[in-house]
Amino acid sequence: MRLKDAHTAACALSSLGHVYTAIGDYPNALASHKQCVLLVKQQKEKIREAREIGNVGAVYLAMGDFDSALECHNEHLKMAKQLKDRHEEARAYSNLGSAHHYKRTFDEAIKFHNQVGCTPALLVIPQPFIRCTVTGRNPRPQ
Repeated sequence: MRLKDAHTAACALSSLGHVYTAIGDYPNALASHKQCVLLVKQQKEKIREAREIGNVGAVYLAMGDFDSALECHNEHLKMAKQLKDRHEEARAYSNLGSAHHYKRTFDEAIKFHNQVGCTPALLVIPQPFIRCTVTGRNPRPQ
């Protein structure tokens, strides 16, 4: 397979994985994302590999397999740190926080979600939302 074809195939597999997850077809979602991981690994696309491993973790999370989800998200974080990619680090920390949340290990969830804000140059909050109070469900600017 040529590089351009492999890149296109990886994009298609990732998109299919997201669709299968959305409709609850987790076996096909896992298969699509895992195939994508193999393809981007062959192409030596480390950032995409890390991201797709995170996508595999997201499917496991949707399935309720929290330990497998945590394993994937930890691998995603490890790769992001090795590659010094702050955006992928933040994504992995957030996913780890969510996995711990659903696992009901709330102290760990808080720890990982707090790490997202510690990763430089990640969150840009629009000015109108900085000073809000929440009343009921609707935030109201002060």
